Amino acid sequence: MPSSDIDVIRARLAAHPRPADLAARRARIDGLGAGYVLPPDVVVESVDAHGVPAEWTHMPAARGGRVVLFLHGGGYVSGSLTSHRHMVAQAGREAGARTLALD
Repeated sequence: MPSSDIDVIRARLAAHPRPADLAARRARIDGLGAGYVLPPDVVVESVDAHGVPAEWTHMPAARGGRVVLFLHGGGYVSGSLTSHRHMVAQAGREAGARTLALD
């Protein structure tokens, strides 16, 4: 990652200090993630994965039955579909696959 990219990330994090309250931490992470705009060719479909909120992302370049299953870290305490949507879609683009992310 070029230094200018990491500088942008550091500036965004510094502008939004990590709060002590868990609900506020969740909101902060979602807000940071929502700042990344999805490319126009990405289609997001909300689904119920046997009682768990989830999202499929599809792109025209996805090949056949290729799927990336995304289970984010953090013990499902911090982070969500909103905070990770852009990263998940990019992983699918790089893999030439659709993605399924669990919330």
